[in-house]
Amino acid sequence: MISLPMHDHDSHPDRLSGADDASDSGRAPDAHPDPAARLDASPQLGAAPQQDAGSQAGSDAERWQFRQHLPSDLSVGSQLGLQLADAMRQYGWPDEEVFRVHLAYEEAIANAIRHGNRHDAGKRIEVHMHCDGDEVQIRITDEGDGFDPDAVPDPTSEHLLEAPGGRGVLLIREIMSDVRFNDDGNQIWMTKRRG
Repeated sequence: MISLPMHDHDSHPDRLSGADDASDSGRAPDAHPDPAARLDASPQLGAAPQQDAGSQAGSDAERWQFRQHLPSDLSVGSQLGLQLADAMRQYGWPDEEVFRVHLAYEEAIANAIRHGNRHDAGKRIEVHMHCDGDEVQIRITDEGDGFDPDAVPDPTSEHLLEAPGGRGVLLIREIMSDVRFNDDGNQIWMTKRRG
């Protein structure tokens, strides 16, 4: 079983806001020269899994959980995707499903960084992930202006077949069991159910 800390990179576990980090630690939240250095959440093999705060009362289901604010940096987002893949393997997910969910995660995080935050180093990405043997849930929120997912052109239409890009949302919807966006268009919820 795997357990990851349920907190932002250096803040109190009960708080998610990266905005308070500077006042608590006496430094700016982006003081690390290497964005990857801000990831303190590494798998703790053998540790007791954390109970999912969102699970139904009386549920004994233990889940791997992860919640963190990230810089708008693709390399940091990719590291989290690898942690998710490792957690899925720990819960016995087949390699093909691990690959597919990891691919959907990579597409969603890349969209948040590239299109949502437009690589703006001053904007952050919030990532929440839960995994157990039956289900993977991923929620990614960016600080961009959002978009209308229903207005994304169909990448399978003849005039777009050779266009580079534009297939991320379609791919995510094909892979995941359920995909939703908030009304502002800057948050995606993805769920993959096993079986």
